[in-house]
Amino acid sequence: MKRNALKFLGLIPLLVFIASCSKSSSSASNNTSSNNNSTSTSISVNQPDEVTDLIETTNYDSVVSALTFSESTTGIDSATSVNAGDEITATGSYKVSGTQSGTLTISATGEVHLYLDGVTWTGKKKVIDIASTVTKMIITVSGTNTISNTSDDKNVIASDCTGDLVINGTGTLSITATKSCIKTEGTLKVIEASLNLYSTGNALNASTIQAKDSTIYAESGKDVFHAELADSVTAFTLTA
Repeated sequence: MKRNALKFLGLIPLLVFIASCSKSSSSASNNTSSNNNSTSTSISVNQPDEVTDLIETTNYDSVVSALTFSESTTGIDSATSVNAGDEITATGSYKVSGTQSGTLTISATGEVHLYLDGVTWTGKKKVIDIASTVTKMIITVSGTNTISNTSDDKNVIASDCTGDLVINGTGTLSITATKSCIKTEGTLKVIEASLNLYSTGNALNASTIQAKDSTIYAESGKDVFHAELADSVTAFTLTA
């Protein structure tokens, strides 16, 4: 049975813990607006006994130190150029640049590294479509990049991969989505990245979300961070 409760528990200023468990009790939402910009963040708050016990017994220093954030941001010069409309079927490093329209499909079996190098990219439905055969996906951002879609209720970066989806790099990535900006079945890691997210659904949606040394601005119709597992505990960690 799918667990329907998402817990958002403030522990210390730089560590927030989200757990999926079976009991639910209440929900709270926080909505703010300023001038023409609005931010809407919905947070479900539940703390059954097993979550309280977990908070009291968890060593959060070990949780943070166990996270792996080292991912390469070099190698763009040797990456193979691809365009929207292409399909990546082999593992390796690839890059997209310039003005693009359409979907890039990634169906390789293994690890793929994709560089976004100053791209302006629009798509009708999914813009980057990552298949379940990909064991790990790294997207490195260089320069100023914007991605958006136009069809109703579609994720911009959509991954069926149950491994890591890593977003890193020194550039900026702005995503405008008719559903989620980034949706993955696995773990989402945002590492030393700058993201601007605009979505009608959950901005970031994954089983586990981890972020380190990143700047994330989001305007979301639902949750900004949505992390949920059926049968186990997951965490969102932010280290400044």
